[in-house]
Amino acid sequence: MRFEISVKKMHYLKDFEIVNLSDLLDNDKIKPLGGLLLSEWDNTLIYDCGMQWRNMSAFEKQKFLYYIRPAHWLQFSRKQRFRAKKHFKELTKTYGTSPTHENISISIAEKWQQLTAVTCPRLNLDFKKLKPFQMSTFEPLKCTVQKYPFINLVNTTDKQDKTPPPKARIMNKKKRRCLNCKKDISNKRIKTKYCSKKCNNKINGMKRTAKKQKARKIENINLLKLKNNLNPNHLTLEVNYSFEGVKYTDNLLQNEINAPPDWIKRVFKIVVRGYRKNKNPIELNSFRARKLINIISIINKKKRLLKD
Repeated sequence: MRFEISVKKMHYLKDFEIVNLSDLLDNDKIKPLGGLLLSEWDNTLIYDCGMQWRNMSAFEKQKFLYYIRPAHWLQFSRKQRFRAKKHFKELTKTYGTSPTHENISISIAEKWQQLTAVTCPRLNLDFKKLKPFQMSTFEPLKCTVQKYPFINLVNTTDKQDKTPPPKARIMNKKKRRCLNCKKDISNKRIKTKYCSKKCNNKINGMKRTAKKQKARKIENINLLKLKNNLNPNHLTLEVNYSFEGVKYTDNLLQNEINAPPDWIKRVFKIVVRGYRKNKNPIELNSFRARKLINIISIINKKKRLLKD
């Protein structure tokens, strides 16, 4: 990314006492330009998909989605742009989760401080005057690398320090990546696990699916156990069904169940008690609950026919 400040008249730089090109060689005049650069960056709007959408109201979502389209800003008047800019900053400050804008401000300040810092003497000066400093480096505005002792430059037989500079050690750190798409998220917060809400929802959806499959597998096993032990007629069933949009619950004995197919379709949950002593009730949902009711109804119907 690159952004520039376009200056059409020198009056813009009058407060910095910069009139001629030779003034750009004066470090005291260049250094205050860093504050100007930071102020212009603070006025820059940036959006990198880091928002807490669930906490935003419908109006705030609608306005923010309107703001993030650059074409809409071209249609604003000066007054509308001022208000939209103010509202955009309020929304990002309240619901924003990405520190990209702040990190870039810090990087600009640190880089500008390095470029304008008063460093040790240069190589193009007298070496006799350099000896009291015991240090030497290249032109400060051309290269900002690690400084090496002056003695090592003269005596090449000495072992050089092989420890990497601080910046290199920081760059060698292991990058944090999204758990779903493996995208680099080193610029986000430490506790962040996903690059976007889409990846977060995808992983959570996979977890919910695995949880439902596990519960369905357990219910299938319990249903098979109940099918093989229906003859004693000692079960108590808590039947949950819906009728005309209202949910009902009935506690029935096994021999009292004789439901027609139309009513079996309304059942969505069953809790079976009395399967074994001192054991937790067995819960069946959806298809498995309806299947058990159907099996019990068929058994009870056959028993009635035999009695008749």
